Amino acid sequence: MATESRQVPGSSAAPPVNTGDVHSAVDPIPRSAPQAHRVKIIVWSITVVACSIFFAFGSITVQAGSADGASRSVVSVWQGFGQNLPEVGHQTLLEIVYVGAIVVTVMGSMAGLWLAMRDGDATDLPVNGHNSSRPS
Repeated sequence: MATESRQVPGSSAAPPVNTGDVHSAVDPIPRSAPQAHRVKIIVWSITVVACSIFFAFGSITVQAGSADGASRSVVSVWQGFGQNLPEVGHQTLLEIVYVGAIVVTVMGSMAGLWLAMRDGDATDLPVNGHNSSRPS
C-alpha cells in the first residue's frame, strides 16, 4: 500500500514515502535462524538414521498368528505379511502395491517428522501461489 505526502513549503526534509514493502526496513529472519535450522537438520537426520537402523536390525514381539509372543525382526515381519497376501489374478501387482505402501509409509513418516519440526510461523507457507513472507 503506497502512500505519499506533500512537502510543506519552506521545509527541506524529504517527505516520507511508504512503498508498501515492510520487509525492506526490518530483517524478518533472526540471526540465530541458520543455527536453529542446522540443529533441526541434525536432529531430523539422527532420527531418520536411527529409524532406518531399527528397521534393518531391530526386532519386535509378534502377538498374533503362529508366532505368538515370538521376537522377530521388522524386515521378517514385513516379509511374512508379504508372503501371506491373498492369491489374486495379478499377484505381482499386489506385491508391488504392498511394497509401495511400506515405502510410502516410511517416507511419509520422515516427511511428516520434517514438517513437524518446522517453525510455528505460518508466514513461510504459500498463499494463493505466492510466498506470503516475500513481497510480490
